[in-house]
Amino acid sequence: MVAEGRTAAGWWWAGAAVAVAAAGVGGAAWAWRGHRRAVRRLEAAVAKAQALRAEERAGRTKAERQLRNSGPAVGTDASTYPFAPVGTLRSCFAKRNGTPRQPHLVPAARARVVLRKGLQADALSGLRAFGHCWLLYVFHENTDLQRLWQPDRAARVKTKVQVPRLNSRKLGVFASRSPHRPNPIGLSTARVLDVVGDVLVLGGCDLVDGTPILDIKPVRARAQQRR
Repeated sequence: MVAEGRTAAGWWWAGAAVAVAAAGVGGAAWAWRGHRRAVRRLEAAVAKAQALRAEERAGRTKAERQLRNSGPAVGTDASTYPFAPVGTLRSCFAKRNGTPRQPHLVPAARARVVLRKGLQADALSGLRAFGHCWLLYVFHENTDLQRLWQPDRAARVKTKVQVPRLNSRKLGVFASRSPHRPNPIGLSTARVLDVVGDVLVLGGCDLVDGTPILDIKPVRARAQQRR
């Protein structure tokens, strides 16, 4: 009887071991199947992303090719670009006389750039985090500004200008800060004081009231220091 009991117990333990092993194998198989499903999902997502990138790349290439082959529109000059001001600067300097020749010479000078109608205030988002900004603008009060609309404008460009700080000695226009340039565009910096809606508040500005602003860019202090 004792031997039979031991035998029965042995068979029971053997069966239990087999059951545990089978359960372990089944659990491992279930985990493996889950792993394989996850891998397949990941592979499908990667393939989809690659296909989208390839489609976007093909679209850009096609658009660039069409742009190169299309040429200028009828009645336009391929060497001109139809820029429009992004805003207008309202300054404490009402006239050219008395306006500083350099930025930050009058730190207390205040100015505001009001974005043009239709340009959303979001364009100024994040600019407040920078201490200074670049202003790209038009010398709109040049006395010879009308030459821009004349057919022989290239022949009327002055390549040399008198520089006051050099006792009126002449220099090439690109070696000077003269407002009388082939393209009457100026570059200046100002301190960013605040952004209120579609208005950028500036300090230390050297621009006359009503100046058309073509672009605004943040000044990156570290990049300036490296220079």
